[in-house]
Amino acid sequence: MLLVNENTGKVVYLGPTVPGKALSVSDHFLNQIYSSARVVVEHAIAGAKRCRIVKDVLRLTQDGISDLVMEMACGLHNLRVSGRHPVITFDLLDLLSTG
Repeated sequence: MLLVNENTGKVVYLGPTVPGKALSVSDHFLNQIYSSARVVVEHAIAGAKRCRIVKDVLRLTQDGISDLVMEMACGLHNLRVSGRHPVITFDLLDLLSTG
């Protein structure tokens, strides 16, 4: 169950609902939203972890190196994803004016 803290405005996780009790419609809807977002995030992290340097222990001790490695891995993942299904762009106004 999630609640919003009135003082800080942060969402607070209160743990699972009571076992055996049915979820309300709003809780069920929120669970679907959270689970679909979680799947997208988990797939993105798994895609970035295809780079072995992200999975292994990084022994570089300079400040910001681990962040830079993760940024590069995420960039490679985004490049790989964007190359899968190229998006076809068109101008709707051009289509209307030529017809």
